[in-house]
Amino acid sequence: MRYLDSAPGDRRRSPPPPARRRRETIPVTVCIAAICAKKRMIVGASDRMLTAGDIQFEQPLTKQWLLNLSTLCLISGDMTIQDEILTQVEQDPENLALPVKMLAEKYQAAYLAVFRKRIETTILARFNLTYESFLHQKEEKLPSNLVDFVDLEIKAFNPPALQGIEAIITGIDADGPHIYVFRHSDLMLCNTIGFAAIGIGAWHAESQFMFEGHSYNAPVDETMLLTYSAKKRAEVAPGVGKHTDLFTIFPDRGPAHGCFLDTPDFICKELEIAYRATLKRDQRARTAAKRRYSQAIQGMIDRASEGLSEEEMEAIRRGEK
Repeated sequence: MRYLDSAPGDRRRSPPPPARRRRETIPVTVCIAAICAKKRMIVGASDRMLTAGDIQFEQPLTKQWLLNLSTLCLISGDMTIQDEILTQVEQDPENLALPVKMLAEKYQAAYLAVFRKRIETTILARFNLTYESFLHQKEEKLPSNLVDFVDLEIKAFNPPALQGIEAIITGIDADGPHIYVFRHSDLMLCNTIGFAAIGIGAWHAESQFMFEGHSYNAPVDETMLLTYSAKKRAEVAPGVGKHTDLFTIFPDRGPAHGCFLDTPDFICKELEIAYRATLKRDQRARTAAKRRYSQAIQGMIDRASEGLSEEEMEAIRRGEK
């Protein structure tokens, strides 16, 4: 092909067509966990929004994955990737006896295995290499230019499906309740903070906990209402589903040290009534406060306007002076 305005004998090639932009994955969902009851119980909530490639929808099933009798995994990000990760974690029969930390580390290891598999199929397969064979041969057997090229490709590897993978692994073991957050391939322990959230609504939810000054000593009823309220307020974020699944993990004297329980519907209805009453009370308080400070500001303007003409007073009210 030639440039359209080139001469017939011109051998210059036309520029290649622009690369097709890959559609970005927009994050959705919100998942929340909070320690309460003097560091004895866990309360949490999640919506039902899912992402699969560039498709986002709200399904009729919960997004809470039970890893053992007292440990739960809440997920955010591409569901096709989460399926691969959680299938590896769930298949181990030893999960029943594992503490929360080891289950969180298993999730992290499964994510890294999926990440390495994507590197193999996307980059290394072109050179008949696996991840292990590349690491083994890169120092001596492989050409240096090939090693440099592959290293750069691996460093730049960041597929959209893996960018938003997050999880909360929370539960009770012999050492009490724990909250681990998986984000950007790292694990973070949030026991002292006492709460955590993931998904696009995480900022809204965590702000509610910070505003209320939540700690792990808070009563379970207050924490349940706070968790429900945080999830509802997170619904202002685009991509957070309207359905709310609440759960509680209680301490137990059995070998699992805890017991998972879905919150009954009648409790959820009472929480909704209490949440709406709180909104109405807050609205009345804001209206009364607005009336008071409006009157105060008007009084300040009136006092400052003594001796001024009507035109000058009106200009002050309009903010022109």
